[in-house]
Amino acid sequence: MVQKEQGIQLSLYDYFSDSEDFTLKEAEDAVLNLMKKEVKLPSIRARIYEGIDKGLFQRFSKGVYSVTRDQSTCLLIEGNGRDLSYIANNSIDFIITDHPYDLKSNKGGNRNFAEYKCFRYDVKDFQEKKRVLKPGCFLVEFLPDKNEENRVYLNQIEEMAISAGFRFYAQVPWIKGAGRNTGRKVKDRENIVFFSKGKARELRRDAKKEKSDPSKEYRMSGAKRMLPSSFEYPAPSKKESIHQAEKPLDL
Repeated sequence: MVQKEQGIQLSLYDYFSDSEDFTLKEAEDAVLNLMKKEVKLPSIRARIYEGIDKGLFQRFSKGVYSVTRDQSTCLLIEGNGRDLSYIANNSIDFIITDHPYDLKSNKGGNRNFAEYKCFRYDVKDFQEKKRVLKPGCFLVEFLPDKNEENRVYLNQIEEMAISAGFRFYAQVPWIKGAGRNTGRKVKDRENIVFFSKGKARELRRDAKKEKSDPSKEYRMSGAKRMLPSSFEYPAPSKKESIHQAEKPLDL
């Protein structure tokens, strides 16, 4: 008698309970090793999808899953950040990007990318980011302060994002320190640019409605008190930093 399909779910749950994630191929191998029977991959995939509905598993991206835990988990994927083909449509809550751009005026300090392959965005980058984001969610881009040498490219970035279907939401400067720059090329400041996929989702809690109905979470539209006029956090020192473009955790 063939093992019950419910057994596949529970066996996978136990087998991968200590793993950060697992793929469909790993699930197929696990079922084969545990049950000593050949179970077709579509059947295993169906049992995983049913397990997602039951809360046993959660889907990270196309073909990548994890056992649901009470505590939050973090999945670190090493790869090409410009290749999002493995991520499902409308599956990401937000994207934060600080790409290694090649701008002469921003060399030195935290902006010396000699060790890394620099590139220039094209509209396909933003089309892919829009594809994987959920409606109303945010794309956040860390960009240098605008000056004579980089203004054209920075303007192009905004236009590419908008032409891909994003809406410009806000721009807030990140102040890394005070009094270190007196010239036109500011190196102790970056701009954090927010784009939204369609109309931005409602973010503020509606305390008045929640007080009258505690059983439900209510939110209000708008950005009041959501974003400051500037983020003022010192950048990690060279001695303490792990990566030359590292951002402080508080930020």
